[in-house]
Amino acid sequence: MLRIHGWLAVGTVFLFGWITSEHISDRWRNARNRVSGFSLAGFAALLALSGYALYYTTDHLHDAAAVTHEALGAVAIVFALVHWKGRERTASNRYGVGRI
Repeated sequence: MLRIHGWLAVGTVFLFGWITSEHISDRWRNARNRVSGFSLAGFAALLALSGYALYYTTDHLHDAAAVTHEALGAVAIVFALVHWKGRERTASNRYGVGRI
């Protein structure tokens, strides 16, 4: 399972960078979700670093990287949901969805 996770993570880092570059440049003027977006990108970068640390370190550093990677992964899910929920709110306000 860890090997599959590692291979998927390498592909995800590539896709995340590709999508993020387009996404940020297209939406930079709209500051509404900028903080949650930067937080999400920061979590992705830290997850990648701690994932590489898991692969290349041993003993105490490996244990610290494991705890860090696990905690960051859980918190990153929350930040991703907040960022995507902000997008839904923005779209519903733009198109008048949910108005009485």
